[in-house]
Amino acid sequence: MCARLSEDDGARWGEEIVLRDDAGTSGLGYPRSVQRPDGKILTVYYYNDPPQDNEITERYIGSTIWEA
Repeated sequence: MCARLSEDDGARWGEEIVLRDDAGTSGLGYPRSVQRPDGKILTVYYYNDPPQDNEITERYIGSTIWEA
């Protein structure tokens, strides 16, 4: 799960910011982000963990709080 920031309303984008890199499969996404009053960013997304002992893992709504 990655993010990119723009300082010019989307004309150009900065480097990728890796929020998470531990997903079990590529079946993830649908991120939504909001900036909190303290300036941090909350990103919420559909996610999954790597399988344990050949078990299918549950998909879930995950989140990351990060600073730009």
